Amino acid sequence: MINGLIKLFNIKDDENFFKRVLVISFFFHLLASYFSKGFHHFDEHFQILEFINYKMGAITSADLPWEFRYQIRDWIAIFMFYPFAKLFALTGLDGPFTQAFIYRFLSMILAFLGTNYFILKSKVWFKDNINWKFSAIAMNLAWFAPYIHARTSSENHSLAFMLAGLGVYLAHKNIKGLLLSGILIGFSFWFRYQIGMGILFFVLWVFIIDRPGMKNIFALGLGGLAAFVIGVGIDYWGYGELVFTFYKYFVDGVINDKASYFGVTPYWDYLRLLFNRGIPPLSLTLMLTTIYFWYKNPKHMLSWILLPFFILHSIVPHKELRFLFFLIALSPMMLALGFESIPGGIRSFYQRYLASKWIKIATNILVFMNIVLLLAVCFRSANRAMGFYEFLYYHDEVPQKIYSLGGDPQKLVTLYPKFYLKNIRNFTAISDTTAVTAIEDQEFWIFTNRGHQLKSLIKDHHCEIKFSNYPLFLLEFNIGGWMNRSRVWALSKCNSSME
Repeated sequence: MINGLIKLFNIKDDENFFKRVLVISFFFHLLASYFSKGFHHFDEHFQILEFINYKMGAITSADLPWEFRYQIRDWIAIFMFYPFAKLFALTGLDGPFTQAFIYRFLSMILAFLGTNYFILKSKVWFKDNINWKFSAIAMNLAWFAPYIHARTSSENHSLAFMLAGLGVYLAHKNIKGLLLSGILIGFSFWFRYQIGMGILFFVLWVFIIDRPGMKNIFALGLGGLAAFVIGVGIDYWGYGELVFTFYKYFVDGVINDKASYFGVTPYWDYLRLLFNRGIPPLSLTLMLTTIYFWYKNPKHMLSWILLPFFILHSIVPHKELRFLFFLIALSPMMLALGFESIPGGIRSFYQRYLASKWIKIATNILVFMNIVLLLAVCFRSANRAMGFYEFLYYHDEVPQKIYSLGGDPQKLVTLYPKFYLKNIRNFTAISDTTAVTAIEDQEFWIFTNRGHQLKSLIKDHHCEIKFSNYPLFLLEFNIGGWMNRSRVWALSKCNSSME
């Protein structure tokens, strides 16, 4: 593993090195865009795919989340995907799972290009080229990077445009370049309003630290203003009337604190989330090196953008890890920049790696963990419901009436994901597996969401499993009673004559 990385580092020509990294990275990104089906959070589905569905006339506004009625959801992502939705309609490509993959692929391309353009232009921050090479590898192959970049979410789209805008700012300190930078950064705000916290402190950094001159600052601001006007126009296209969605979002989400209805946690809870969900010791490494970077580089652009971004998000009572995707995606860059503050940087660390058995063991463990997690997120569905929805969509033999031991699995929160559902089936609740004997239908289907329910159907009622989101052989190994705790979604076909 380490030897392979050393071979990459030893490619002397930067262009060949970067091309090699891009090829390897794109392979994993392509895997993630194909296999990580579904959504990381409900908003990724209902506020993107269902909004497209609505704009195409497939559903009504009653099928959309409350954000539509309150007019706090921007339309820029829907506007971006809408031409592809029209193309799908014209060509007869009506399979929702294929369409969703294409949207993930397009989102991945945006994030992949934005991230790597930023990496390329960030060379100006590095005195030692080896440290920059490390940043290119770490930003592309950190285990979470392909997964985040494959999301059709506002967080990912905002990340892509923000990094592209920062890259343009670093590379082109002229009127045209800063105009483009302002437009890209302005669009990142429309995709995700919360990134405005980072944009505000970026602007302050430009005025106080970088000072590129008033003409350049004016060009940057003019680009941001152009993006603002375009965003307002896109929202007019979406709602059919003039709406300042960002203002309504601020009033409802911040002033009226509507976001807190979805749960509140203390100010320090992001530290817990980052540590646990980032998988220690990898998470601890990135957290400590990020803090170290902020401490050693108080005037750096990334310190000005990301430290206030983190603090302000921590103050907000409602917290979700996806809100910090922008910070998380840049944490490998701050790890690499941290080496710039250490005499010798990566070269010095490599000498210590060769000399110390314990540093070698710890490094190998971190690299091995990253590879395992990278493969896991690239091949794992983002949401367990996707396989179930796909089965319902493509198997017409599934009847309209289904008995259920686990509620209505079609419904997510309070809404049906109609983008994926050909029709809404009737899930009729039954109390437990003993109630199966009271069903009068000769042939019927049952939905279960726990492994022990499924085993009972097979053993006691001789039902045939038609779908399971776990491999069936795993159900034979109920070590520690994991099946009783896990959500094993399954559809079984039963026959009362077999009772």
